[in-house]
Amino acid sequence: VPCVPPVGAHALPECIQLTGWIAADGLRAFVAEPPARNFEVPLSIRRVLPFASALQGGVILHGSAVALPAGVHVFVAASATGKSTLAAQLGLLGLSVVADDLTPCRLVDGQVEVPLPSEAKRDGQSTRLCGVHFLSRSSLVDRVNLTPLTPARCVAQLLWNGFSELAVPELWASQFRSYSKIARGVPAYALAVPDDRRQIGPIAKDVRAALD
Repeated sequence: VPCVPPVGAHALPECIQLTGWIAADGLRAFVAEPPARNFEVPLSIRRVLPFASALQGGVILHGSAVALPAGVHVFVAASATGKSTLAAQLGLLGLSVVADDLTPCRLVDGQVEVPLPSEAKRDGQSTRLCGVHFLSRSSLVDRVNLTPLTPARCVAQLLWNGFSELAVPELWASQFRSYSKIARGVPAYALAVPDDRRQIGPIAKDVRAALD
């Protein structure tokens, strides 16, 4: 059933392969069910959520995340790079998996925090973001390689891995401010791992050691 968009609503970008709109405040969205193919509600929500969050002034990083006692580490990368697999392996090593593929962040009293799922909650509803790792697989490395990044390089990587498809100037201004605050307040690293999925167990152990 067609749903009439409210005044000021933004059309969903064609590249996410959904038809519909998001209200200008990000609080409502409508996705039309395609007639000729299976409609996956969870997948549709995941595709729309980053834009809805951005329109509300929040930011969602394209990454999976795990929690250590000191805080949350997020692994940011393009799809199919292995960030979810790495987070799952770190979960087998005793860490709490906080997010899979999309990691919401919010600014609280000048600090970047990540909401925790119920199974990972400790003393509060969220914990600080203490590391942003831009994950890549490379045939040129034979061991985990962690390289610190400058704030400027961190912003560039966040923009590269961000959700740019909804071309709304106000949205981009908000996202850039959030990225800048993350880059200034959270240590960032380039995380290169061997391009050998058969070695994901040893790779995860090396990453676990590097996080300490």
